Amino acid sequence: MKPLRSLLCMGLIVLMMFMSQTLLASQRVVLLESFTNVSCGPCATANPVTHAMVDEFGTLKVLNLQYHMSWPSSSDPFYLVDTADNNGRRTYYNVNSVPDLVTDGINAPSPGGADALRIMLNNRLATDAPIDISISTSLVGDQLTITADITANGDVPASNLVTRIALVEPYVNTGSPPGTNGEFRFYCTMRDMLPSHAGTPLSITSGQTVQVQETGTMNAGWNDVYVVVWVQDDTDKSILQAASSLTNTSDYAYFFGTTHPVDIAPEGDLVIMESVMSNLGLQTDSYSVQIVQDLPADWSASVCEGVVCYPPWTTDITVGLSAGNQTHLSVDVNVGATVGTGTVTLNAVSNNDPLLTRTLVFNVIHDGTAILCVDDDGGNAYEPYFHDALDFTGHTWAAWNLDLYGKLSTADLSNFFAVVWNVGLGYPTVDTADRTELAAYLDGGGRLFMSGQDIGWDIFDPNGYEYGTAAQTWYRTYLGASYVSDDTNDLSLIGIAGDPISDGLSVLITGGDGASNQDYPSEIQPYGNGEACILYSANREAAVRTDTGTWRSVYMAFGFEGISTAANRNLLMDRILDWFGISLGTGVNGESVRPLTLSTLRNHPNPFNPSTDVFFEIGGDRRTEAMVDVYDVSGEKIRTLYRGALDPGTHTLHWDGRTDDGRATASGVYLAHVRVGDHLQTLKMTLTK
Repeated sequence: MKPLRSLLCMGLIVLMMFMSQTLLASQRVVLLESFTNVSCGPCATANPVTHAMVDEFGTLKVLNLQYHMSWPSSSDPFYLVDTADNNGRRTYYNVNSVPDLVTDGINAPSPGGADALRIMLNNRLATDAPIDISISTSLVGDQLTITADITANGDVPASNLVTRIALVEPYVNTGSPPGTNGEFRFYCTMRDMLPSHAGTPLSITSGQTVQVQETGTMNAGWNDVYVVVWVQDDTDKSILQAASSLTNTSDYAYFFGTTHPVDIAPEGDLVIMESVMSNLGLQTDSYSVQIVQDLPADWSASVCEGVVCYPPWTTDITVGLSAGNQTHLSVDVNVGATVGTGTVTLNAVSNNDPLLTRTLVFNVIHDGTAILCVDDDGGNAYEPYFHDALDFTGHTWAAWNLDLYGKLSTADLSNFFAVVWNVGLGYPTVDTADRTELAAYLDGGGRLFMSGQDIGWDIFDPNGYEYGTAAQTWYRTYLGASYVSDDTNDLSLIGIAGDPISDGLSVLITGGDGASNQDYPSEIQPYGNGEACILYSANREAAVRTDTGTWRSVYMAFGFEGISTAANRNLLMDRILDWFGISLGTGVNGESVRPLTLSTLRNHPNPFNPSTDVFFEIGGDRRTEAMVDVYDVSGEKIRTLYRGALDPGTHTLHWDGRTDDGRATASGVYLAHVRVGDHLQTLKMTLTK
């Protein structure tokens, strides 16, 4: 089906303006639950960011609830009004510090980061909800009755669903700060939960509507109180849908988002990346969509609306939607032989309200790219320091933003010779899911460079997000280090004579053109196979490198971004990659390096039955990372023949004609992809039976 669709996209020119409309599916409304206190200093910075995001997206898409805690001040007046429900929600999510932010039941992102929160909201909003919620209210005296009609439009869990109802006061101005953090304007304050924070068990099946009704008492001192209702799965705490009693008054409002902004694919693959555009306003609207392509020369891309595709040279389309309708737009990318990243950007603007603009960026990463640079810095802007240094090395690399793209699997990571992981000051630093996948990647022969000044603190301090025995074992095993202390207060680094990474170096991690963000450079010691590779000026260990014979890692207990000069960042990055076995740059003492080459790729016999040998030659003067895989003609990888480092010279690998799980393959054409360093060659092999 993929080749057929590709032909349609290439050949069909569409002149229709209004097309492929469907009734609006269950458009998700995201619930942000904030945990705060009137005497929490960081809360005074984080809370306005959350409020600004609600304003930016509008309450048709994003709702906020603020719970007040009893620390650092037990006299927080908002906490004291309803201690049971505030404490109940804290206990439910196991919140142990403020500020904290939970998005649709997920304890992320870190509060106060507008970019990270915006990205997470976009990702959540692009996912249809399996439930619709309709709310009506009736006030008699001080008794408020809430009726919620809950309809399951999709698959829902069979058990552990709960309906929760909160009364929310949108704005409170206390005139003077009731605590020590200076706040006197408070937004979206939770005033009461009905019947309590525990909620009401919900039993519902697909296609069914269930009515939930609760009554609560209104306080005369509350102003403009509205109702928030949400359905939550108590098994994993995920929120299936939220709604409020606030009414829609916008003539023009729309959502344009995707849950599939990135993919990793081999040469010849057709990657289809879907997005949804929904008219949330009261009036019919049309949207001008500008298409911007930034692709390698031998790649191509098309944009489709529904089943109708535009040719690759189309740069502008118009989409029309009636109120309450939606359509799907996809970006179809044909991956060429050139290694790198292809980008297609869709810029949308409402024709009736030009202030309403949305931009979606889609990236496809060629699976032959040498290095993946992972942005895990909690929404800070430290990644350019890493990107510029990688550019200097001359290697192909791709970027992966965890907030924007989501988690990486072992299968994703295994496409890359090396992974550069920028933690910065993000929290949690490296969570359970990340550690699990990185462990599997390294066990499979991977290479990891990780940098961050609070990784050790987060894992070893009882106040850290990732504190625990399992995380500590991972830290020692895969980073090759023992954690000593949080802050050396030492911003001068020195190299170790003869070390392949730091020999002759003298580095500052403050000032210059660095990030100047090194508040907690940690002290570590080597553990297991780890060896010290950078020292602080007082001869305490700042970085270690680990070589197990299977995998290698470099761990900096300070932030790479803090290094004060681009020249030193470039040199360190080049030497780390060189030690990993993939660098083509300058050696430790500045000696020249013979270029890496890959040549004489062939197999014998060909045609073959049932087995064949793959031959190739590596030129150069150093051991180099290599991957050899067998694909079928549909582009599916069926066998891994080799993962690891190889010396220069001629190499032979035997393929027995079977898949990774031992199944015999059928007669046909198969492709051997041989990747050595940045070089990729493909060999056609024919199996005849």
